[in-house]
Amino acid sequence: MRILARACLLAVCLRYSKAFNIITPRCAIDGTSRRDLLKVATVALPGALAAVIADPRAAAAAQTSAGGLASFESVSTQTPLSGKDQAPLGDVPFTTLPSGVKIKDYRSGSGAEVKKGSRVWVQATGRMLNLNGVKFFSTKDNVVDPLVGPEPLVLTIGDGSTIPGLEEGILGMKKGGIRRIVVPAAQGYKVGTPFQPAPRSKIDQNALDSVVKNPRRDSTTLWDVQVERVR
Repeated sequence: MRILARACLLAVCLRYSKAFNIITPRCAIDGTSRRDLLKVATVALPGALAAVIADPRAAAAAQTSAGGLASFESVSTQTPLSGKDQAPLGDVPFTTLPSGVKIKDYRSGSGAEVKKGSRVWVQATGRMLNLNGVKFFSTKDNVVDPLVGPEPLVLTIGDGSTIPGLEEGILGMKKGGIRRIVVPAAQGYKVGTPFQPAPRSKIDQNALDSVVKNPRRDSTTLWDVQVERVR
């Protein structure tokens, strides 16, 4: 293995030897002639590289060291499964409402519950499942004063300005509560209807439109919502 490593190094050096004139015709390493080392490199190097490429463990290690790509988990794997609506990885199952909206609480919160007519301040992030979880809305992007943090989204439940499935999913939440909500296409955005939450950038709006305006795509959205205030 040491000879192979040295042979590989020498092969690279020889590639540029004429340009830099750094290796003489009689060069040797630990008594091994340059010609013998080149033979080892020529024969063994392709096989060694092929073995590394073919080994999935090596590829995974390379991905991890390159930035943790192997540990990346798509948001779409965190949505409810079909059938019995069991969430993956033994997690708490989603609750399916009669409309088809699915909800799962991560924190219960305390105080008054959100009900029809409530004015509610929330931090929310919306993603398109058809686009593998691409984010198209987030209150975290709406920072007016860095000392205060992201400005919340203010909704009035039942006034018709918010996508119906998100309104329904927020009902029953309390201050400090965190809930994941899956809104099916039938309860979501519609072409020509300016529902809230509305994307804040042209890029985000285009991402949403690419799904909502295409009848062949499923416009199901996933929301992570935290209630800050209820009135």
